[in-house]
Amino acid sequence: MGSEWKKVKLEQIAVFKNGKKIDENERKANGKYYIYGSNGIIGKTDKFLVSNDCIIIGRVGAYCGSLQYSKDPSWVTDNAIFCLTNKDTDLKFLFYVLKTIPIRDMAGGSAQPLINQEILNNITITCPPLTEQQKIASILSTFDDKIELNNEMNKTLEEIAQAIFKHWFIDFEFPNENGEPYKSSGGEFVDSELGPIPKEWEVKKLGEIGQFKNGINYGREESGDSEYKIVNVRDLVTTDYIVPSRLDTINIDKRKANQYLLKEGDLLIVRSANPGEIGINMNSDSNLIYSSFIIRFRLYDKLQLFYLYFSLKNIKQKLEIYSNGTTLKNINQQILKEVKVMIPTKNILQKFNVIISPIIEKIIASNEQNEKLAKIRDTLLPKLISGEIRVM
Repeated sequence: MGSEWKKVKLEQIAVFKNGKKIDENERKANGKYYIYGSNGIIGKTDKFLVSNDCIIIGRVGAYCGSLQYSKDPSWVTDNAIFCLTNKDTDLKFLFYVLKTIPIRDMAGGSAQPLINQEILNNITITCPPLTEQQKIASILSTFDDKIELNNEMNKTLEEIAQAIFKHWFIDFEFPNENGEPYKSSGGEFVDSELGPIPKEWEVKKLGEIGQFKNGINYGREESGDSEYKIVNVRDLVTTDYIVPSRLDTINIDKRKANQYLLKEGDLLIVRSANPGEIGINMNSDSNLIYSSFIIRFRLYDKLQLFYLYFSLKNIKQKLEIYSNGTTLKNINQQILKEVKVMIPTKNILQKFNVIISPIIEKIIASNEQNEKLAKIRDTLLPKLISGEIRVM
């Protein structure tokens, strides 16, 4: 670290302001600007509170101290604080500096953690000259930009896959034996419990086509003779595809964990907090297990995997309606076993898999690349911010 690096309090280089509550009628599904809460983007609106780039810091509750960066005008709610900097400080540089500081540990409050402007203003950091700040921010942003690009591509691929599923299995326009759209070409339908379905298709309960099993109960302080990666609810809320490097690691006795081991092709269904959220495990790793808030669905016929994955995603709202409980809704095996779905012919499922498999493989590959990029970024971050690695 050179002598030109100076220690400063954040109040010398930045301004912190509390966000404001937004009226519900100001929320717009197709609004121009994102609404940020303490845990990130929570909606859209046609109004903005902050006209420039800003850092958003979770102010209260479970996401107290969490950090987001907005590159565009935005609305920040009263559950968060936004930060702007003076002309001698690069905002993106400060964002990366704050990522190295355990802000949540500084929180006050008795009932729930709380961060305020005074706490943030009194944080001391070491700051290089503006040109070096900008170079550091540029290096780290390169990784984040590529991750964001991959995420956007994955979103597009997921939308394409959903559109194909809808066209084939909701609109019934899958290709017939002549390659023509089935319904539009006069394909034959028969009555069923779920309404008219294509001839030779079946209606079955989920309990007839696979096995359900609740996840493992374990204590945070528990220890055992073997190390495992464990899938928690939050891992299924952030992405449908299990990425082992993102998972928590725990130690559990092998005898206890064995019956909860995941296999490639297992579907995972959240049963509490976010009932009906769906995940899919396409990893061959032999040390993955899943928590008690999740139900594993292991199919008898793997040919049905991608079809049922998209089917369950499409009936998620229905599963939420069926869920029990008031404060903490939950879905159980009994509910799931009784859910009825259409089962297409093997020929149609094979054709569907030929189209969908490369899309899912691409999504998974992008997720894995993102993990590698994040790991490199997170390795460089403290070294660049501290001056251990200099960029001139």
